[in-house]
Amino acid sequence: MNILYMATNQKIISKEQRKKFLALLERELFKIKLKDKKVGVLADTHIGNKKQNLNYINSAYDTFDKEGIRSVFHLGDLFEGYPYDLDEQQKQNCCRKELDYLSKEYPYGFTNYIIFGNHDEQFELIGIDLNTELVKHRKDFIPLGTGTGYALWLERRIALKHKTRIKQSPIYINNCDLYLEGHSHFYEYKVANNLLKIPTCSDVQPNQIEKGKHEPGFLILDGTKENVISHRYILENNKSKHILERVLK
Repeated sequence: MNILYMATNQKIISKEQRKKFLALLERELFKIKLKDKKVGVLADTHIGNKKQNLNYINSAYDTFDKEGIRSVFHLGDLFEGYPYDLDEQQKQNCCRKELDYLSKEYPYGFTNYIIFGNHDEQFELIGIDLNTELVKHRKDFIPLGTGTGYALWLERRIALKHKTRIKQSPIYINNCDLYLEGHSHFYEYKVANNLLKIPTCSDVQPNQIEKGKHEPGFLILDGTKENVISHRYILENNKSKHILERVLK
């Protein structure tokens, strides 16, 4: 895929060649095709952090279950990673412990399409390939990339994004129908580029908390041929509460 991506950006190739490369690249990037009418969306669970909240995660998946949802987009920072002041063996132990915790405690019964965020990248820094290790522990997780990932949902091009520091999958986000972004830990909808920022599903909050945006929560997307309805849920007292319904352009 990297070769295809580089080829599309070479000035020496013809327009016809570039068109063929783009078609091949698009076919590869959008190979995940979902027909579900509804999908769940969550991000930044930070498993391993002292402020992780398994009750939030269970509440989100309980809501997905009640809504008949079986496919979930996770927008990165599934794990917390490790403090940088640990030695190499301590870092390994920390990451293995988080993987084991996920294997035992994370809700079952769903297919989770996930991209990896900046905290998940720490696994790679100590030689743990999450693309293979995560699937060994949980076959219901399907990695789509690091920093970026793509899927077709009801024939719509969906781009998944999360800020990363050291690595990112090949970027091809032109003309997507909807952009879903983690990392910020708050909810926001930008109409201009059809971007949804997804809140955290933990109690890990940024330093600058803006009231009304930073409540922990998740989203449900309900799609038809005509439009997509976004349902925002916040988590209060470990229970999900529907607070906003919005028709996306």
